[in-house]
Amino acid sequence: MADATAPQDSERKAPPTDVLADTAGIRDGMLQAKVAVDFVQETDGPFPTRMTILQRLGPWEYERYADGTFYRTQRIKALWLVIPSVLAVLVVFIGVWRYNGGKSGTLPGRDIKFANEAELQTAMNGAVGTVEVRNAKFEETGRGLGVFIFQRGTFVTALDLVQNAYLVTIKTGDGVIYMADGIDSLNVPANLAVLRVRESLTQPLDVNIANNFLENTEVFSINSPVGATGRFMLKGVIQSTRRDTNPMIEASDDLSPTFVRTNLNLAPTSLGGPVFDINGQLHGFMTVTPKKANEQLTEYVTGDALIRSLVRHDLVRRFAGYGSRPIPASQAVALDTIWTAMQAKEYGTALKGLKDLGDAPKNSFFYWSILAWIHREMGSFQLAIMAYSKALVLDPEDAQTHYEMGRTYQLLGQTTQALRKYDDALLKNASLPNAHRQKGLCFLKESNYQRAMETFQNAIQMDANDAESYRYLGQCLAHFGRHQEAVGTFNTAIQINPKDAIALYMLGLSTMRLGQFDQAEEAFRRCIDLDSESEVAKDARAQRDLIKRRRTE
Repeated sequence: MADATAPQDSERKAPPTDVLADTAGIRDGMLQAKVAVDFVQETDGPFPTRMTILQRLGPWEYERYADGTFYRTQRIKALWLVIPSVLAVLVVFIGVWRYNGGKSGTLPGRDIKFANEAELQTAMNGAVGTVEVRNAKFEETGRGLGVFIFQRGTFVTALDLVQNAYLVTIKTGDGVIYMADGIDSLNVPANLAVLRVRESLTQPLDVNIANNFLENTEVFSINSPVGATGRFMLKGVIQSTRRDTNPMIEASDDLSPTFVRTNLNLAPTSLGGPVFDINGQLHGFMTVTPKKANEQLTEYVTGDALIRSLVRHDLVRRFAGYGSRPIPASQAVALDTIWTAMQAKEYGTALKGLKDLGDAPKNSFFYWSILAWIHREMGSFQLAIMAYSKALVLDPEDAQTHYEMGRTYQLLGQTTQALRKYDDALLKNASLPNAHRQKGLCFLKESNYQRAMETFQNAIQMDANDAESYRYLGQCLAHFGRHQEAVGTFNTAIQINPKDAIALYMLGLSTMRLGQFDQAEEAFRRCIDLDSESEVAKDARAQRDLIKRRRTE
């Protein structure tokens, strides 16, 4: 009977004569991985790269069968110890290779010398991009700089600038606007983020990384102050260096970044920009955030921190611009029109601007998300739901879009559908801001106070400064007659937001139920003082007058 474990005839190969003496039996404590391959080939199968690595860890051996054929096998001793070491070396190698554009060497880049400062400025302006950061309401929340470097589609900027962004756009010196797919890798101690940009046409800077930071060395960076008509280069000198070492780590293993202080004084909106010397060496990135607001930028982190960034195959964080094509300079003005119109709540103009963008952003997640937002703000809720559905086809994992679709259903009064979408959003991101609160409001509308109370408690666990959730939780407690607890909850809401007139009014009602009329009258007075003409102020005035009448009876 034929050996059941033997390979088929087509898989058997006669080994070279010089390896016949190397055949051996299976040893105890060793793992065997049989690979049916031709002797001429180095590797075969679905993971050729992995097989190449394993091949270097141990010798090929051949098993001989009764019919005289041989079957090549690979045996790896202590596999559970070898693989982590191999992966660690591989990650370092890929990190260097990746940022090196596939070239060999210890650090990416090549030798470039600029003839003068004007030539350096031209090179920097060509690769540096202005970063605009927007939240889920498409409001601008931050602005800074970054640079395309080492290979196309790799853009480096400050992590603080983009880590909480919903949408990140990058405008280069030639007027082209890119929408970043997301954060590809990051280095938290250095405050560095590497963004992935699709179909980048911008020529990246391919330069060496400096390793000497001597005092009085001249360095250059781009300044981009708010309101300026353009960017311009500033020159400064190195003053000192510092390194925040970790005393718990051996000095040779400590990867703490090095920071360099200069006399450069860059605007806060220049955060994330690169720093070079006249020899074309990359010194680092202006990612050191000032301790005080509106303080000038003077320190940069050295460029070797980029090589220490984590290498990932999947995005650390995905932005709403994922999958969008670049917007040509000729159509970029339409995007500026959209942002300006949305800020002014001129949604008809914003809708026209979206059409003027042309075909570049169409059929992208960004296009359908912003179209849905505009429709919702215009009161076209059904059109908004259709647009959100299109966006979710492109990215079904985006929690924010599930949430926004739930808000649209809620505005339509369709609480069942809204609750379903909020559950979908929280399934994707359990800590999504506002989702628990809005879900609780749906339960309140259905008079399900118990579920509402539990949901508002979840919201507070996610955000201890959510004043509205404290107020709604107090409302639920008051409904169940737990006025003493409600008073404490309303006071917390008012402490977070002293201008919450509704919380003040509800505080007054609960203190009235407890017979604390002085406290109730004070709460009503404060409510009225905030806005004497509002509806809640009118109700507070009526309750305060009621207290006064009771005191005179």
